[in-house]
Amino acid sequence: MVKCTICGVREAFFARLYSGERLCVKCFIESIENKVRATIAKHKMFEFNDRIAVAVSGGKDSLSLLHILARIERDFPRASLCAITVDEGIEGYRDEAVEIASENCRGLGVEHHILSFKDLYGYSLDEIVERI
Repeated sequence: MVKCTICGVREAFFARLYSGERLCVKCFIESIENKVRATIAKHKMFEFNDRIAVAVSGGKDSLSLLHILARIERDFPRASLCAITVDEGIEGYRDEAVEIASENCRGLGVEHHILSFKDLYGYSLDEIVERI
């Protein structure tokens, strides 16, 4: 078993080729979170009392960002985080992803806004395509 080069305790599951590190799940997650924190600080992306909105599609990338930002936001009690999901109204495509986004937001205690093409424009994307 190859050990994590950070903690030296747990089994490594990821090899970071550019640095030669081998990371366990816990250290990998912490390293990604620390990179996000450093980027936010370096570029002064957030203020202490900001309202932060994150676009959440329900896919792995946006959900990962949501989880990381929710953890970071806990350190800033005057800041708030909300999630926005756009439902284009594509039959058989969006329903499951919107539900996954909603479940994750509920689990994190993050306010979730779902904006639909139908509500905003009067037509779903499927209906728009039918009219073309």
